Amino acid sequence: MDNKTPISILSEEFSKLPGIGSKTAMRMAYFYVHHKHNIQPLINALEKVSSNLDKCVICNIITNKNSNPCQYCADEMRNKNLICIVENDTDVEHIEKSNSFKGVYHILGGLISPLSNISSNDIELLSLKKRLDGSTDNFEIIIATNFTTEGEATGLFIRQYLKDFNNIKFSRLASGLPFGSNLEYVDSYTIGKAIDRRIEYDS
Repeated sequence: MDNKTPISILSEEFSKLPGIGSKTAMRMAYFYVHHKHNIQPLINALEKVSSNLDKCVICNIITNKNSNPCQYCADEMRNKNLICIVENDTDVEHIEKSNSFKGVYHILGGLISPLSNISSNDIELLSLKKRLDGSTDNFEIIIATNFTTEGEATGLFIRQYLKDFNNIKFSRLASGLPFGSNLEYVDSYTIGKAIDRRIEYDS
């Protein structure tokens, strides 16, 4: 028999959010209990997210269902042959703040991590290959995964995964981003310089 209280159930849901521990989750739950007028706006916001958002059919970024492809893929001023590969949507936001990148993106939705049972089949690689298949254009792919063991391993795998494409130049974010850094916590100026000074990426 499930003896969980409504507060504990709500707290468990909050604890699933990134960076939210059990104590913070419990405080959040009690906040809504004591400020019930905030509950309905939260419900409305979640319902809108659930019903109005979808993945871009090209790059996988979260976008409105009535704006698909997304704003980046649909922008004719962007260089469609310059593709920046990132782990998630928030990385795109940080890169955009640098005002240094005028290409398009591809969101992997994760990084290869054997310790976490995440393999190459669990990230958006097939959709990346489909973007390139049949095109005779020359592409530059910027590997912008985090400078961690998983990020480096994923970057190397992508390089090997697309090795049969002769029309691709690979590059990697450069100066100012030491190993172990996460794009989410790097300032926009440093990200911009890393894009401008990107280096050719060899396997």
